[in-house]
Amino acid sequence: MISSLFLFSFLTVVTAEENTKKEVDDENTKKEIDADIKDYVEKEEAWTYKEMETFEKYPKNSIVWTPIPIVTWFFPFIGHMGITDSNGVVYEFMNLHAQPADGLSFGPVTRYIPFEEDEFEKWADAITHGRKEAYGKVHGVYYDNCHYFVADTLNHRAAARGDNSDHWNQVTLATDTFFKGTYTSTTLMLYHIVPSALIYGGAMYLAFTVWGHLREMTGTHIPEIKESNEEKVDNVWLDTKASTSDVDEEVVEREEL
Repeated sequence: MISSLFLFSFLTVVTAEENTKKEVDDENTKKEIDADIKDYVEKEEAWTYKEMETFEKYPKNSIVWTPIPIVTWFFPFIGHMGITDSNGVVYEFMNLHAQPADGLSFGPVTRYIPFEEDEFEKWADAITHGRKEAYGKVHGVYYDNCHYFVADTLNHRAAARGDNSDHWNQVTLATDTFFKGTYTSTTLMLYHIVPSALIYGGAMYLAFTVWGHLREMTGTHIPEIKESNEEKVDNVWLDTKASTSDVDEEVVEREEL
């Protein structure tokens, strides 16, 4: 009994020490990651500052969007997304980190959602936060993608401004961009709409054509029904004509009398 209690106490102490050590290691790892991120962002901003001056400028403090070839053709509401700073420079999440870029990776900026001037507060801090959150993450399809980077940035901005009613996720971003986004030009509007229109229009035309052929193949009795109906009409007409003739003959006979 005593040995069992001693063993239990020993294991409890060892487990507690291991947990404490793990917490310390996790905290140290977190500090190292934060330091790496800060160093990375500072170095990147230093070497990209001159390049950013040559970048094409887009609507500032806005969500920006571009179609993904083939994918967007079939699903017009899906695309690649980024966010612009107060100078109109695009930031996008690609290749394990979010960075400033001369446009979006999958094509020209096609649509954008601008924010009001009174919403610009904390914008730069929010982009820095979003970049830190995206650093080191593998770009996914459903999670940790470009939409999540933009959502993290906007949610941080909203929280910093004390606006708890403003919450973003990839669904709200995709929906707002599709229904409320402004096209940057008529040409790019056609670039987005025409491929989907051709695909869905062609699919509908093909579906109706096949449906018509199937009706013809399965409805061979229809001409016989039509012919039968025509015969019925002819018979009714003949009966009516015969009745009219009988009446006329009766009238003639009466006149003769």
